[in-house]
Amino acid sequence: MSHSSRQVLAIVLLAGVPWSLGGCSSGGQDGLFGRSESQRLSPGDFAGTGESVPAAASERDLVPDPAPKVAMGGEAVPISRISGPTAETTLGQVGRGQVGGPAVSQTPAVVSGEPVTVDSVVGQINGRPVIASEILESLDGVLRADAASAKSAGEWRQSAARRIVAELRRRVVDELVLSEARRSLTPEQRLGLLRFLENIQGRLVSQQQGSSVAADELLRQQSGRGLREEAEDIRNQELIRFEIKQRVDPRVQVAWRDVKNEYERSFVTWNPPAEYTFRLIYVAAENAAGVASISDALQSGKPFVEVAALEANEFVRRDGGKLVRKHAGAQSEGDFSPTPELNAALRSLGVGQTLGPITFAPDATRPERKRTAWVHLEKIDSPEGTPLYDAQLEITADLTSQRRSTEEQRYLERLFKRGNVSSMETMGEKLLAVATDRYAPRFKQNR
Repeated sequence: MSHSSRQVLAIVLLAGVPWSLGGCSSGGQDGLFGRSESQRLSPGDFAGTGESVPAAASERDLVPDPAPKVAMGGEAVPISRISGPTAETTLGQVGRGQVGGPAVSQTPAVVSGEPVTVDSVVGQINGRPVIASEILESLDGVLRADAASAKSAGEWRQSAARRIVAELRRRVVDELVLSEARRSLTPEQRLGLLRFLENIQGRLVSQQQGSSVAADELLRQQSGRGLREEAEDIRNQELIRFEIKQRVDPRVQVAWRDVKNEYERSFVTWNPPAEYTFRLIYVAAENAAGVASISDALQSGKPFVEVAALEANEFVRRDGGKLVRKHAGAQSEGDFSPTPELNAALRSLGVGQTLGPITFAPDATRPERKRTAWVHLEKIDSPEGTPLYDAQLEITADLTSQRRSTEEQRYLERLFKRGNVSSMETMGEKLLAVATDRYAPRFKQNR
């Protein structure tokens, strides 16, 4: 992989920090048949029954073989023992439903064009191999679309890298949490989880009028996964949720004092400032004719907004001398103008009241250039605030969510430090190479 590809992956990996909990990667949704509350895993599913747990059955159903095997020459060989070109070609030869070794032709294969990586082991998570096709399968549609729409190799690498890294992160998180959850299960809990899996399968079958064949066929048509795989995915998602709830929730505490402090910190959010609409007129003090025209018009009872539109006014007369200011708190403490004389007048105005004439110097460094002003308060818009009593539920929910996210992040960081995971950058590079071979071969020469 070229330096540019490594740069793209490094940027995407950094942009993806921190780790997040997205649920079981293979299922993301609540199952193709939907999920009811009765399918939620709870402590009740782990209730002891006094029955013993068959070790072989529990290990087979709950802890997948850490070293999946492929058939090579009639012998089942762990994937972890296959590396380099052998891994890429062997995994490409072995079909999902194949039993035993692949048929070997006596006629040498004719190779044409560039070699294409059909599949490969890109890394491992706690001893379990990460197979390229397992990561790319769920991205098949979007990667094909990206490859078709990409106008350059750089555009393809950026879009594909973002998707691949996000999916890879979800897989790593899922496997780390599932591994932790499996290790903590007691024999009684393992038995309860097996029964939970059976109940899930039963519910899926019942939604197809009791036909397991119909349920299996429909699932395979819609997602490429069978009944057993769908049930195991639901179980894994629930086991992840249960594990996080057990490990994280006890650490998330929000006290009343925290709620009160947050309300006071964000007081303006809950109590928006009032909006004051003033009208202002000012004229150069030496302009005696202008001062007289404004004074006469106001004394005649003409509306202030109309007087402010007269030619003598030097303050935004096109908008009737409009001046809008927002202020939270008492008007008498408002900061409406940097000029002390005007600010004092604006603080003291009542709605509909006019004050003036007021003499002031806009520029303190040139006190000789004075202005004569009149001010008017047209209206005050005061949005209704939210008292602490009414805001407490929303604040509590927000603080709980923030603290849960923080605790989840700490939990995942601890798992990642304890776990044995291949370099994310290396796995990302290999996955991007396979994806380019598979979906965008026209960009291969630019890698």
